[in-house]
Amino acid sequence: MSHKEMERLKHEIIEMIDYNRDNWVKAAFFSDEVVEVIMESLYTKWAQNGEIARPIDYATEDELKILYKKAKYYSSLSTSEAMRISLKRIEAGSEEVQRKPGDKP
Repeated sequence: MSHKEMERLKHEIIEMIDYNRDNWVKAAFFSDEVVEVIMESLYTKWAQNGEIARPIDYATEDELKILYKKAKYYSSLSTSEAMRISLKRIEAGSEEVQRKPGDKP
């Protein structure tokens, strides 16, 4: 993939998610397990490089493709569907925190 194409994907991801007016879409995107893993890695690389540029600028071609596909999916959701997904994930995370070591899921 060319540098120009990678920049286009970054721009489109930012447009679909960061500039999306629907905060539930943002919440659904950023709470996606795959997105969380990629974003954690990007923020780590960004911090290790003195916070130069943007975290997305440290994404590999494969990571950009995944983020783009996920952004396209989540940005197409209705507010109610994005909210349902986000709240379900919040609830699941809350249950994880409340469990004690040795408890069965």
